[in-house]
Amino acid sequence: MSNAGKFGGGGGSAASSASFSSKGGHGQRGAVRIIYPTPSGQSDTTTIIDRGLPSVSVPVSYGVGTGGNNSYQATIDGQLYQFREFTSSGTFTVTTAGTFDVLLVGGGGEAGGRISGGGGGGAVMLTSTTHSGSGVTLTTTGTHSITVGAGGTNGGANLFGNNGGSTTAFGITATGGGGGGSYYEVLQKEGRDGANGGGAGAHASITVSGGSGTAPTFPAGITGNVYAGYNGGSSYWGGPISTGGGAGAAADGIDAASGTAGNGGDGVLITDFEQNDYYYGGGGAGVYYTGATMGTGGKGGGAGDGDTNGRNTAGTGSGSDGAANTGGGGAGTLSNAAADNGGAGGSGIVVIRYAI
Repeated sequence: MSNAGKFGGGGGSAASSASFSSKGGHGQRGAVRIIYPTPSGQSDTTTIIDRGLPSVSVPVSYGVGTGGNNSYQATIDGQLYQFREFTSSGTFTVTTAGTFDVLLVGGGGEAGGRISGGGGGGAVMLTSTTHSGSGVTLTTTGTHSITVGAGGTNGGANLFGNNGGSTTAFGITATGGGGGGSYYEVLQKEGRDGANGGGAGAHASITVSGGSGTAPTFPAGITGNVYAGYNGGSSYWGGPISTGGGAGAAADGIDAASGTAGNGGDGVLITDFEQNDYYYGGGGAGVYYTGATMGTGGKGGGAGDGDTNGRNTAGTGSGSDGAANTGGGGAGTLSNAAADNGGAGGSGIVVIRYAI
């Protein structure tokens, strides 16, 4: 009797008679054992399947690095990770080459000034080996610049809001949300285009459109999930004028309607990546002028009168700011004064993790 070896294929059994017309049994499928050194900081696994051989799980070679405003460790789905969190621009230094999981959030758009639409949320991009992405593989040690996009601000009274700034790391760019439109200037009533469009400002006799959203893409060789490309809400003029909500990273901004301001679109909930699950990239609220009733900010830092459910709490009420490090859009302002501004957008963030 023949037994299969631990890593070799099993032998076939002999024919049952001396007749050469009979065939022996089939051997068992062999396997290949691969042995290689394991650098510090690895433990997640990926599966290799090749030409019908049994699948083989091998560790993902995570790298090691330093930098960031905050550093902590947390266990996600049974795996211990080191986190490097950039809440402002800085430098990430690779001390051991390998793969890193990265989350990037662009800055939120500013609302316009004077009866304005809400700002759009920034793009959210996730490249992670456990979220159907490739991760970012850095083959050499050394430093890498990290840019955290600022929230849109300083658009000025009577003008549409400025777009949020782009967040960049390792050749990836998460673009900022579009600014909201303003009541005063004919050419600046529309919400601005961005990663997610800004909401439309008010007009006394026409419906105005929100800005368009365009999702960024990963560079060649990197895969992951992109949350962006939503459109800002339109304004309403047939009766009490009201403005559109800014788009979020997971939903369009809501159009204004009779007696109803447009709500900001919700941001995206990122689960099982950080120590806590957070919404990012919520759109800012539109406003309903005559009745002085605000819309609701989208989940994820979009400012307004609602619960944002973001990483940080956004301001509430007319002209309030999106929350810091969420990419949330700013809220429109109810004021019809020429000198008033809408809310600023919330800044973005970069979170890098690797298994330890």
